[in-house]
Amino acid sequence: MKRQKNILLHGPVSFTLLLSMLFAVSCGSKSKTEPDSNEYYIEIEGGEELSYEQKQRYITVSANGDWTLTRDFGSQEEWFTLSKYEGTGIKKDLLLSPRIYNGPPTQPDRTGTIILNSEEGTRTLKIIQHPANYVPTDISKLLAKLEVPYVPDTKYPWVLDYDKGDFIVLYSKDDKDPNWSAWPLTKSHIVKNTDRTNAWQYDNRIPAGYLPNYNQGDYSGYQRGHLCPSADRTASKAMNAETFYYSNMIPQNGSLNMGCWGSIEDDTRGWLVNATDSIFICAGMHVSQHADSIIGHSSPSNMTIPKYVFKVILKRTGDNSNTTWTSIGFWFENAAPGMAHRDKGFGAKFACSVRDIESKTGIDFFPNLKNRVGESEYDRIEGMSYGSQADMNKWPPIAY
Repeated sequence: MKRQKNILLHGPVSFTLLLSMLFAVSCGSKSKTEPDSNEYYIEIEGGEELSYEQKQRYITVSANGDWTLTRDFGSQEEWFTLSKYEGTGIKKDLLLSPRIYNGPPTQPDRTGTIILNSEEGTRTLKIIQHPANYVPTDISKLLAKLEVPYVPDTKYPWVLDYDKGDFIVLYSKDDKDPNWSAWPLTKSHIVKNTDRTNAWQYDNRIPAGYLPNYNQGDYSGYQRGHLCPSADRTASKAMNAETFYYSNMIPQNGSLNMGCWGSIEDDTRGWLVNATDSIFICAGMHVSQHADSIIGHSSPSNMTIPKYVFKVILKRTGDNSNTTWTSIGFWFENAAPGMAHRDKGFGAKFACSVRDIESKTGIDFFPNLKNRVGESEYDRIEGMSYGSQADMNKWPPIAY
């Protein structure tokens, strides 16, 4: 049996010390599940905004003593439930279970409020659920960017902004592929702060029925070809990771992806010669109503395999007082190119004007450039052709 240590107290100081010790013991005896009043709250893991097919999320309640939860949906119908509506102290494993919110993106958000009541008063937590195909971005800000092509308003719901990666995607729910990705490129984007993350992932803003299934072989026979390249986004892990969304991938011939296509990506980064240089890029696939514009469809998800892929590039050199614009386009069949990137004749075979690619795809590239330089200069820039070695020399360090 352990012997108690004797604590000897002497005089008035001893009485004061005894009171202090008793007070400390009484405070320390409070249950760990009873937080201080400034720890009275309710919060949801992952934030208050839910996607249309959001799975369950954990709710944490922290209160002194007993508490209850109620829900308020206003004039809307009930659309989520809780796994528990009363308790005591801290509860960290409450589950919020929302219903799927199908329908067009023009539907209003669903809202609901969880109300926490206890002796300490009331706390509220507002929950928002977006409808299917919701785009949580001010579309006008995206469409004003120099690298973004013209987008018909019927496709606004499928314009996806990847703000950490600093690129924009126009996704096709019918093809289960991106039509294109558009991004700026400066020296700040390629500061080497991270390696390739290989963070392959699906974008939960896109309904599952409109996505390819990599694990079931949708890319069989093809590589997952980046549009906005991983190596164009090395300033941070978060930036690089967003390039690995499947919404930034097309099924691409491996010889093309690892050969000419990848070499052009390398060259493009090499065109950032001066600190003030900026490059604006759009890359994508061409799919039209004509059957000969596609190779076929994947199994099991019926993802479109494009027959043609493209890249258009706009380069700005100099500062605002002395700016030079140059453009170039590349058009490839989604097949082995039959030559290496620096073989003689490569440029003549694959390089073309931006205007040429506009005529093939029907896409209006760099529409916001016209407002900056005027229509005649815009036409000159987009019409730059590449039929000679001298033309190709405008883009050092290429030597085709």
